[in-house]
Amino acid sequence: MKLSKYLIYKWIKNSLIIYNTFNKSILLLNKKNGDLFVNKIIKEDFNVPKDIINFLIREGIIYEDDNFSEIDILKSIDYENRNKIEELYLTIALTTKCNFSCIYCYEKEIKKEDITKNVIDKIIDYIYDNMKDIQKLKITWYGGEPLLKIQEMEYFFHKIIPLLNEKKIIYESSIITNGYLLNKKIIEKLKEIKVTHLQITVDGIKELHDVRRFLANKKRTFDIIMKNIKYAKREFNIALRINLDKKIYENFDEFLNYLEEKNLKKYISIYISFAKDYFGNNIHYFNKLEYYRVESEIIEKIINRDFKYAYDILSGSGVCPAPYKKNLIISSDGNIYKCPLHIGNINEAIGEIKSFKNYENTKWYFYDPFKDEECVNCEVFPLCITGCPDKKMKESERNCPSIKYNIKKYLEIIYKGMV
Repeated sequence: MKLSKYLIYKWIKNSLIIYNTFNKSILLLNKKNGDLFVNKIIKEDFNVPKDIINFLIREGIIYEDDNFSEIDILKSIDYENRNKIEELYLTIALTTKCNFSCIYCYEKEIKKEDITKNVIDKIIDYIYDNMKDIQKLKITWYGGEPLLKIQEMEYFFHKIIPLLNEKKIIYESSIITNGYLLNKKIIEKLKEIKVTHLQITVDGIKELHDVRRFLANKKRTFDIIMKNIKYAKREFNIALRINLDKKIYENFDEFLNYLEEKNLKKYISIYISFAKDYFGNNIHYFNKLEYYRVESEIIEKIINRDFKYAYDILSGSGVCPAPYKKNLIISSDGNIYKCPLHIGNINEAIGEIKSFKNYENTKWYFYDPFKDEECVNCEVFPLCITGCPDKKMKESERNCPSIKYNIKKYLEIIYKGMV
């Protein structure tokens, strides 16, 4: 008999909450059983009542078989995810042009160009060539600002849907947009081409958003975006992304008040993201560790105010799908990448859509997240699988995700919903 190596536990009042990051089970033990766990079981002293042992075995906290290997299971899952061919997930950057000029935009130096119908046709050819394997096609429309190219989205949809229908392949579609062009006419077009999920960035209250996310001609954007969200709220699943900096953090309650006043609470989900200072020119940005300290506080505030958080807080940001064979980022010029942050950096391209065949020749295929023993032995490893694979391959230092630092705080949040 042995204990799972992927356990997080915390005393809250007179209860012990235990989370197994390997199998995602959550247990709440009373004081008596919690004491047994902390004083004996966690030290692999299993001389405790049989019913306790049986319960913990059922929940995957204890394994009867000493030879059972959680790492082998994780390796198997990783292999299956990397080589899964039933789902083809394409992020298509329709343009590198944008109607905004956000202060933190990492795409400012990228060559500005639009996708052509020839590139779209090559994408469709690639999908067609893979149809014998796939059961689902998932498209994310990306930019620049993808709504600048709504006609190209329509062109793609009307060409691909008959092919998918013939093979009974499921189609799913989402878009990452700044929301400024999301008027009633565009909403109807998106519905027609089966877009169901929108991600829209709103950086806090009007006064803060409008000095961070403004039009290329410097005009403000907050009021129009919020008006458009009001139009769209019943038509799509809408996730609001907030790039959190110090000023937005200080005024976060006011932003939630605004969303409540506009009757948006039940129609949207929210998630926060680290606002990276790409250009080193703003004192209002958090560094990574500062951000980690406030992230859990803001998430708790969102949940306590009965807003929906967009992700499972006990899973963190999840496992990056970049190494997955059928997860591709296609730029407007037809080059293929594995990370959207690489768009425009031709040195990071792994091929071109018109001729892409051999994923097995790329660095992503050979990436091994299990060779770092310290990572593998970390209690949160099943949640991140070493975090960003690109940084892991390029940097010697570990780039641990925020979940490593905040998971016990998230257990407190979960506890409130269990009692």
